Amino acid sequence: HNPEIIVLDEPTIGLDPNQVRQVRELIRELGEKRTVILSTHILPEVELICRRVVIISRGKIAAVGTPEEIAGRLHITNKVRAEIGGGADAIRRELERVEGVTAVAATARDGGGLFLIESATGVDVRERIYQACVRNGWPLRELAFERRSLEDAFVELTHGEKETK
Repeated sequence: HNPEIIVLDEPTIGLDPNQVRQVRELIRELGEKRTVILSTHILPEVELICRRVVIISRGKIAAVGTPEEIAGRLHITNKVRAEIGGGADAIRRELERVEGVTAVAATARDGGGLFLIESATGVDVRERIYQACVRNGWPLRELAFERRSLEDAFVELTHGEKETK
């Protein structure tokens, strides 16, 4: 057979990790030549496999686009992740003083810390965080808005309420 459309319902359920990878690759290959409809609730897998996603809620289309488009369109985050070298407690105290920062959560990590920094809605504090690191001589290893996932978008779309993260 050579169907134009292939429908797969939860194709990786019950498979071991090696088999899951093989099935993902097979789905990608099939998707190059024909339409593959993948029905699944394993959304991290959708992000790995699919180029286009349709989220259906209560029998109606709730969103259509790439996984990145759907997650990005639905979530405007006010959280920044930063990995900074130095004394985690001192860094946390300094970050709490940065203008626009409303909360800082810290986890000690490899001679520094991983920080989740919340700011007032609509305030981009990344440059101020960078400047604080430069002033204090702390190596800045990572600085980015917290990434929202397709799973976050699915929860929001199918429950009709925004999650606060």
